Amino acid sequence: MKRSAFLGNRQTRKSLVLALVVLGCLGGCGYLKEPVAFRAEYATLKLEAERKFPTGSSAPAFEAWFAGKSAFRLESNPPILRPSKTGGQCEARNMWLRRVEGCINIMAANYCVDEKGKIADLTFSDSSYC
Repeated sequence: MKRSAFLGNRQTRKSLVLALVVLGCLGGCGYLKEPVAFRAEYATLKLEAERKFPTGSSAPAFEAWFAGKSAFRLESNPPILRPSKTGGQCEARNMWLRRVEGCINIMAANYCVDEKGKIADLTFSDSSYC
């Protein structure tokens, strides 16, 4: 029986098998997968928030809505005062929504609340950590 030149010696075959196992685990464990569900959820929530909570909307209503969307985990930072785009001071706030899909995916809501409890500015960002 003649051996295939592609498989080479025994060490090469072992290395090839190990590489296939590692790649199979990475793909099967989600590490090489694009977080498709998270990206879709991020886009949907961002559009919904922009429609429901334009500038001047109630900050507590937005916070309750965002907290209701966080089935996995929700965190927020302590507020910081900064100048508002609409004039005066506002309280800068951040909230995070975390999802695990291959990596840890985070949707951040960065918003500013004026002295009347209204949203003065609202932006979203996303990031992933593997």
